[in-house]
Amino acid sequence: MNQLILITLLFSSLLTTPAMAIMFEKRMEVGLKNLSIISNENNLIGSTELTHLIFANELTNITLRDKQLKKYSITINPEMIQVMGGDFNYKFPSFDNFDGINYKKILSNNFNYQLYNNILEIKSDYFEIETYSYYLKAVMFNLECFLENNEIDVERCLNNSQVTSYDPVISPSIHFNNAESDLEINANNITLTPDRLKIDTNTLNYVSQNLEVALKESNIECQKSWVTPNSQGLDFILGCLAEGNLKKGWFEIFLPEKSIKATLFNNQMTINDYNFDFNLKSSKFEMEDKSLFSTEKTTFKCHAQTHIQNIETFDFQKILFECASELRSDIENLVYQSKDLSLKMETFHYETQKEDSTKIYAQINNISGNKDTGSFLIPTVKASCNNIKNFDLSALITDCLMDGTVELPTIDYSDQETKTNVKINISSANIKNNQFILNAPKIAISSPTIIASIHNIEASCKRNQNDPPLDFDLLQRRCFENSLLKISLIKATNNKYDLQMEVKDVSVDKNKLFLNIPAAKYNLNQKSIYFEKMNFLCNPNVTFENFQDLNVNNVLDNCVNNTKITIDTVKNALNGGSKKTKYENITFLTANSNFTLKLKMSVMLIPTNVKFEGTIKYNKETSEIILNVVKASAGPLLGKNSILFFMKNFFADENIRVEGNKIIAKLGDN
Repeated sequence: MNQLILITLLFSSLLTTPAMAIMFEKRMEVGLKNLSIISNENNLIGSTELTHLIFANELTNITLRDKQLKKYSITINPEMIQVMGGDFNYKFPSFDNFDGINYKKILSNNFNYQLYNNILEIKSDYFEIETYSYYLKAVMFNLECFLENNEIDVERCLNNSQVTSYDPVISPSIHFNNAESDLEINANNITLTPDRLKIDTNTLNYVSQNLEVALKESNIECQKSWVTPNSQGLDFILGCLAEGNLKKGWFEIFLPEKSIKATLFNNQMTINDYNFDFNLKSSKFEMEDKSLFSTEKTTFKCHAQTHIQNIETFDFQKILFECASELRSDIENLVYQSKDLSLKMETFHYETQKEDSTKIYAQINNISGNKDTGSFLIPTVKASCNNIKNFDLSALITDCLMDGTVELPTIDYSDQETKTNVKINISSANIKNNQFILNAPKIAISSPTIIASIHNIEASCKRNQNDPPLDFDLLQRRCFENSLLKISLIKATNNKYDLQMEVKDVSVDKNKLFLNIPAAKYNLNQKSIYFEKMNFLCNPNVTFENFQDLNVNNVLDNCVNNTKITIDTVKNALNGGSKKTKYENITFLTANSNFTLKLKMSVMLIPTNVKFEGTIKYNKETSEIILNVVKASAGPLLGKNSILFFMKNFFADENIRVEGNKIIAKLGDN
């Protein structure tokens, strides 16, 4: 704004020096029409028509208003200013430090200049100046500058002036451009006082290398310090950050270096020393990765730890965390959209509570989202961090990891492609001493082939106290290294394979996978096969890289080579008949690509101990476990081939087959 008024005054300086101002201290007024001055290397040469001329002092009172006033030619160079018209030829010294080469052109349709009672007034329906360092165009403007002793003082005009409309219907518009910035403004009124800046704007667009700002139909009132001709636009922005009020309208900010664009439909935004409050009808944030945030009816009230004027301009993250110690925010219909994730929150509430200790509290209602083919819904989330000591981001996370709680009673997930639905009931989620503990009474899973319920889940994850709080890769690794999953009961039914299973006491960490299965039922070849008291123990030997990549194949490969399975009894029943024991005391061990299978079975009503030995491997490409039987014994009655024959007839189906000495079990549908 300072450049705007400064450059507007340049032409008036051509007509009035301080000495002349004193001479015409009562009144001086000049009206020009069709003003055109163009540069030719060393001089500015142009023409204009004088419409009226008035000047008055103690000795003189002259008024010229004549339709026959001549058209005048004007020549300006560093040495002199010459005006010629008809027989009129007047020369006077050029003002100090004028460089005529710097100007390319000065144009105006109607230009009226008045100096009267310490008021400098300039009116024009069109006024344009172009130099080699800046460009200014002003349309339908009326500038009033309040002076002392009728002396033109650019610095005083920057601190005591007003721009209004030349026309009662059309608002003034101004366009200023230089190497650093570009400003376009259409405003009903602009007022500058020594300590205030007021703008009633229809549109305002400001562009620089680091910042782009656009406003529509807004009222701006800001604190302003005393500025000089050498002040920059940033000085006005800093004044607004010290104390400012932006009412109504549309407000857009773009940060080219960070590729962040914010669009705000504003009710009111107020900044006052350490306080920052705003109410928005809606907002939209476009991020560098093309992700999008949008909100409706946002309120934000904060008291910053540092004076807002001292925070780096438009560093939103810094402003947010400076506000965190005393902050309250409410948001409706927050939407996040990225390339692969869609997220919506119906309401979001955040506040800082100061009681015996400082706490932060947040509540979110109706969170829904989509990722790939899956979607989820969380009706309510409540989160709090207790005993907050410092609101620096790193310290804040550290304090939350020492003492925090999360409440999210239910999570619903569905996948359209697999037609899978999951419902999770959660009783508590606590963070204490860098350990996260989750308790979930029940997880229900359903799909076209599987119905399962998982009961009484307890999961925990622990980080090291001295770990950097913002190192999320390290946090993920620590959770992998120090995590535990316990489940007291799993009930599952597989419709495709007609399998019913009950699992108790599931325990999972990076070194051990343990399942206690009291009972399972499997229907095969019109027979019902019953497993009783089965235990499964495996050392998956999972690496952090496997965990990151979710590499199930590597986990299975490791389990195949380090597993112990025991089953008390296997019974069968034909066509719903009574159960009959087929196998007992089954033990299956694997190590170093070898396996041993021991069991007890009845052969011709004679109890017989059977033993298989051989090699085992997991084929990652076909998802098959292959047992190559090298030795088999069952006393003197049965040889290896006979035993394999019994196994084939008892177990074989579309996923388990016996081929020669090999027993091949296929995992999954691939």
